[in-house]
Amino acid sequence: MRARSLGKAVVAAIAGLAFAVPAAAQDRPYLGRAQAAPVDAQSAFEPALTCMDELLSRSRSVGAGHILVPLGITDTTQKGGLTRDMIIGAATKMSQRSHFFRIILDSKSVPEGKGYFQTAGSVTAFEQQIESKDVGGGGSIASVIGGTVTNRTGLSSLTVSLYLIGPNQQLIDGTFHARTLKLESKGKSAFLSGFLSFLGGSLSMTTSRSEGPQAGVKALIDLAMIEAVGSLAQVPYANCLARVSSSESTNAQWQDFKRMKPAQQRAAIVAEMTRRGLAPADPSPIQLKQAILSFERNQGLAPSGEVRFELYEALMRIGADPAPMNRPSMGKPAVRVSGVPGPFRYGGTLPAVDANDKLGFQVTVAEPAYVACFYTDAAGKVTRVFPNPGRASYRLSPQEILRMPNEQDAYVIRPERKGTGEWFTCFAGREEFLPRVSNAVPDAAFVTLGDIHSARELVEAMLAADPSLSTDTLSFRVE
Repeated sequence: MRARSLGKAVVAAIAGLAFAVPAAAQDRPYLGRAQAAPVDAQSAFEPALTCMDELLSRSRSVGAGHILVPLGITDTTQKGGLTRDMIIGAATKMSQRSHFFRIILDSKSVPEGKGYFQTAGSVTAFEQQIESKDVGGGGSIASVIGGTVTNRTGLSSLTVSLYLIGPNQQLIDGTFHARTLKLESKGKSAFLSGFLSFLGGSLSMTTSRSEGPQAGVKALIDLAMIEAVGSLAQVPYANCLARVSSSESTNAQWQDFKRMKPAQQRAAIVAEMTRRGLAPADPSPIQLKQAILSFERNQGLAPSGEVRFELYEALMRIGADPAPMNRPSMGKPAVRVSGVPGPFRYGGTLPAVDANDKLGFQVTVAEPAYVACFYTDAAGKVTRVFPNPGRASYRLSPQEILRMPNEQDAYVIRPERKGTGEWFTCFAGREEFLPRVSNAVPDAAFVTLGDIHSARELVEAMLAADPSLSTDTLSFRVE
């Protein structure tokens, strides 16, 4: 079914906002990556990278659109894998909402007169000891990242250093970081395990021999990128490292999940998704699949639409107490609005989009809060798009990403007038606030506010009705 305009075809709606039937749930999960890929796309530092994105998006002083020319770091062992791709992956995850980095693969393509950063560093691995498990056996020497000899345990050390340099090849002060991972490879089990101590905690990891030391290199690159960018932007990145799950926590969740029967696993996931307003009560199999797909895409998980441990772990992690983050003054809950990557272009005074682009917006909070969001088009029509009849629950948890529209929403947002500005505004409060402010701002979704004609008037009306609310507005140009 074609999207139908809410501007002229439906009374009391906004120009540029249209209904569309959601796409059918995908029958099969995406492959995600080739089966023979040397290293998994995820690492234990995924929550920390997401947190860094959050910190950078909330910091008003660091800006956005900094050009990064990623270069693979020196690897004399030839065992680290595609280090440039790992750096790109870490930089991309830190820029999804903050748009901190603009990645250009060749320095010759950087616009003339623009400054940029490059990555540099090295991967080194040296064998410390090989000891035999055989009775009466002695020590022996084998290859780096050993354990290739049956019934032998190899102990080795993997070190990754990473730093940022400018166009003049000068080191950017404070960005050099080096970390060492102790590795133990077991010939019988064909597994590689390691332990890493870092600021804010420690990491125990176990990977298959087919991944080899590449998984360790990726973890170290993720950590070094967090530390380098955190030092560059002067944000409290230690708070993000505190979010790295310990292996004990993950193992405990896995044991809990494994003890459940399939029906109990489904019930636990449905209960949590229903509580968050991500799925309707007692969803059908198709509704649950669509809700899971939407949640997985919003959270950066490989979309499968299936009840599985990775989904359960993500829901439990989001529900856990957050690490401390920057909060606005007066004790208000922090809220942050950004444009979904794609149509939004950063680098100028304001983000820019093209007319008729399909827009998406995402919102995060630093502590549990109720959130309401409004879209203001170029004609000055202000409409609440969240919460709405399709998603009535408007309580948001830390680490959770609220995307509008998402796959379940039956509307799209498209700006229509070139050469104008538009706005997306969200409010957050510790308690339910929409009924309390309804005299100033009607408690209704998809209805144009007749007495409010700009984002500024909206903010003034909401804060006059409830000064305890916090707010954030994304202003953007339509070209």
